[in-house]
Amino acid sequence: MGKPVIVPNNTSMSDLVKKFKAGAIFESGDADSLRMAMDEIFLNHKKYAENALGAREFIKANYGGTKAVEVIEEAMKRLYTNCHF
Repeated sequence: MGKPVIVPNNTSMSDLVKKFKAGAIFESGDADSLRMAMDEIFLNHKKYAENALGAREFIKANYGGTKAVEVIEEAMKRLYTNCHF
């Protein structure tokens, strides 16, 4: 299982949480909103944990380890190939 997260709505992390449904988002600075987000995770922990695991695997496969290096190397090769000195 993955680890569900609770993030404020004014961060880029909230976009990822929405995309993967891997946690709850609360209104920044609003304690009641934070409490409701915590309740949501508590009441539906299994669902969010499964989604969080899927998100983790996606990030790992597409951005982790050597994948980022491979993407940069490929981009550099294309740039070099298309450059006419």
